[in-house]
Amino acid sequence: MADETINDNYNTYPWRDGDWTNITQEANKYGFLEDSLLGTGGYRNGWYLVPHKREDKNDLNMRKSKAYYSNQYRPIWSAHHKPIFKNKAIRTISESTPQGFIDLYEVFKDNCDGKGNSLQSFMEQGAGATKNKGAVFLVMNNDTEINATIEDVISSRSGVPYVFEITPEMVHSYKQDSFGNLTELRWWQQKETLTYDQFGNPSNLLLSDSITSTEKIVVGVNDSEWSVYDGNGSTLLQSFPNEIGVIPVVRLVAEPSDEVIPESSLYSVARIQHRIYNLASIITDIADNQAFSILTMPMTANSGVDYGTTKGLGYPSDASRSPEFISPDAQQLKTLIELYHGLINEMYQAGVVSHLQRFQQSAESKEIDRERLNDLLGTFKMQIEQAERQLMFLFGLYVGYDYEYRVTYSDDFGVSTLNEQVDMFIKLMSAGVTTGLASELEKQIAEKALDFDDEEMKAELLERIEIERDIAKNQTAIENQF
Repeated sequence: MADETINDNYNTYPWRDGDWTNITQEANKYGFLEDSLLGTGGYRNGWYLVPHKREDKNDLNMRKSKAYYSNQYRPIWSAHHKPIFKNKAIRTISESTPQGFIDLYEVFKDNCDGKGNSLQSFMEQGAGATKNKGAVFLVMNNDTEINATIEDVISSRSGVPYVFEITPEMVHSYKQDSFGNLTELRWWQQKETLTYDQFGNPSNLLLSDSITSTEKIVVGVNDSEWSVYDGNGSTLLQSFPNEIGVIPVVRLVAEPSDEVIPESSLYSVARIQHRIYNLASIITDIADNQAFSILTMPMTANSGVDYGTTKGLGYPSDASRSPEFISPDAQQLKTLIELYHGLINEMYQAGVVSHLQRFQQSAESKEIDRERLNDLLGTFKMQIEQAERQLMFLFGLYVGYDYEYRVTYSDDFGVSTLNEQVDMFIKLMSAGVTTGLASELEKQIAEKALDFDDEEMKAELLERIEIERDIAKNQTAIENQF
């Protein structure tokens, strides 16, 4: 890759410092976050190991070969968005919608990106990218006029608007109006197939898996036109009218922010993960050196014994010491292991998910953790609902119909565990509590503990639970009269 600055705010990627990747550099941030989630890149090949100032290249390469990645970041990332999608969202459109537009809506809802992903699945992917990288842009387009029959649309999906994601590292540039609203977005893309990030790396998120061209271009859209620029984004190559008259881009963020691309709320958590990765490598190295101790013994110049810093250490033969094996101080290893576990605890605390760990924690502390996480999930849920409504507004503009779309994701994030709910239910029953609270708790336990073949069977069981609870409540009232 040519040594050039693609964006004024970013350095050429990858930025290396000797034999390691400096994650503090802005140009490496999004790649680092992606690697933290998947365990790829510098975690897989060892480039995220920071060399010690007295460590030579051979020793560093040896540490790289032994390094492993214990991914504590992914479960924290999951806890920050997946509970929102635990239950299927409730989506409604106008009751007076003509059947043809209902059919178009159903096709989009079942396959919103043209690649078979439902709207629910697509929004979950977008939410995951947002939590990891701070923001995601959902771009809608329609490559053909909607002039086919409904049957043709359903069988081929031709003519139905589709949506795709642009993550922050792909963004070339953007414009805002005086109120801070997004008015134009440009991103790197390979002609007809791949999308590039701003560092020149291809990311196949759009239309086809087959590579037909290696020419990199910049694609942009505003309220009046779609534009195609050369690889530097400076020369206009083509433009097409934007027929809906508004910018077809929806920005999804975890919480309201004046910044177009805010900092990822989990970036600090990923930095702790990076520290844990490096500490684990040091612990492994010291443990190996403890297991393979170095022999020290008295030697003469003509002893014929091969020795050196990796095999043995010699000292004058007239020294009053006997031969012995030496190794790093075991207390040093113990201290580092304690620090390692302390960092893991700190990482879960920073991620507001300490209750996910298997260590002693008071019930009060767990409840505080859950409340904090539920607050974050509740805020993010509203952002997701707003983004989906905006998407469906754009869809309506493309097809020429206002669906009066509504969407609601469940407020039940299911943060408490099944065992804890069972314990609570037993305590309520032991205390003779047979109110609606016990009934609701019993139904939640049934939903978590049992696999249902269909929704009808599930509804039947939940109704039976409610009836039995009413019977028990009435029986208790009768017994209390005597």
